[in-house]
Amino acid sequence: MTTVLRLAADNLKIFRLTTVANTCLVFYEYSIKFDDEVRYLWQRKPSFASTLLTFCRYLPIASTLEALYSYVLMSNTSGSRCLKGVIANSSLIYIQFSVSVLVLFTRAYAVWGATRRMLYILTAIYAVASAGTSYSLYLHIRGYLPLDLHIGNGCVFVIGNTHIWYALVIHIGCETLALILLLIKSVQHASFMKMNNVRMPSAGGGSGRRSVNLLMVMAQDGIGYFLLNLAVTVTNVIVMMRVGTGLRDFLLTVHGALQNILCARLLFHLQIINDAAFDGTHHNYHYPHGPGLSGIEFASGNGMDMEMSGGSTDSDVTTTTMSTVGKEKVKEKDCAGLEMGVGVGVVPGGMRTRAGARREAGTGIEVVEVRSREEEEAEEAEVVDIEIHERRRSRISESGAGAVGETERRRSRFSGWW
Repeated sequence: MTTVLRLAADNLKIFRLTTVANTCLVFYEYSIKFDDEVRYLWQRKPSFASTLLTFCRYLPIASTLEALYSYVLMSNTSGSRCLKGVIANSSLIYIQFSVSVLVLFTRAYAVWGATRRMLYILTAIYAVASAGTSYSLYLHIRGYLPLDLHIGNGCVFVIGNTHIWYALVIHIGCETLALILLLIKSVQHASFMKMNNVRMPSAGGGSGRRSVNLLMVMAQDGIGYFLLNLAVTVTNVIVMMRVGTGLRDFLLTVHGALQNILCARLLFHLQIINDAAFDGTHHNYHYPHGPGLSGIEFASGNGMDMEMSGGSTDSDVTTTTMSTVGKEKVKEKDCAGLEMGVGVGVVPGGMRTRAGARREAGTGIEVVEVRSREEEEAEEAEVVDIEIHERRRSRISESGAGAVGETERRRSRFSGWW
């Protein structure tokens, strides 16, 4: 009897120390990412992604506090009370695992263009996995046996089975599937870009660059997430098989918390990269609509903006406007009958991008540059790349390939989700 009590006391001590350490980890993570939560959760409109992010942020706190109460602070350690605490804690952990898989499946669904076929496939897999995990958890809870021992506060129990490891295997299978789907789409996208020798415009973080960056970031984050979670899961399974009956699930609460912490970081990082794509200098160009001065809007990273809109076809209209965009000064005068349109890369009539050169004589546009030759050469190379990219996109669209259009639709749907 003395040996049993000593073993139970040692197990309870380990369990309690682990619970306290997990509580510190969860609240530390919450505090250091609170600024990101305010920026990307509370200051944005509610969406499906914000709901998932809320779960990822607050489920670890709920499960950790419940475990802290049941295993460390509870004074009434009767069998029924302890069993209720175990059921509550196990249910919260189950929800944590389910939310993490839902986040990964939603990412895969968005990357694959939010198609109905992918929705049906992932929904069916998720339903089957949830049912299998629920049954495994049910068998695991049936193996709990609270002990009528009082070693300070907190419940003392033994676990008579290891059925919960089936749920961990199912969980790893779902994560593997989500990663494979993400990598397949990333490889397809990269192959398409390489095959067509498409170079996305480097200035401004436009939609093309944004799409590439998001796919790269999601693939890299997905691999890192999978490896970290695989290491934790393998450790958890080894512990279940090797330790005594009183410690078989002492890492489950930690595992669930780590799952949601990593998922929250995935979503935060995605939002940060998404916003960074629009930081720095970017330009919004409006295509020509007809006679007169079409709308032109420049936005620069240093906070200086220039807008020109409206226009006139009168022959004697003379206006003078001086605006600064970065290092460029654009002087507009004598806009008689001027039809200016700025597309992506080239302005009709000979004027190159973003006031990069003088237009033909008689147009009334004078451009004064204060740039080095290296900057001009880089600008010209960029113009050529953008022209090639636009022509290839046009040919691909006309031939019916539709890959770029699919990428844009996927990006648009992805933005709607996230």
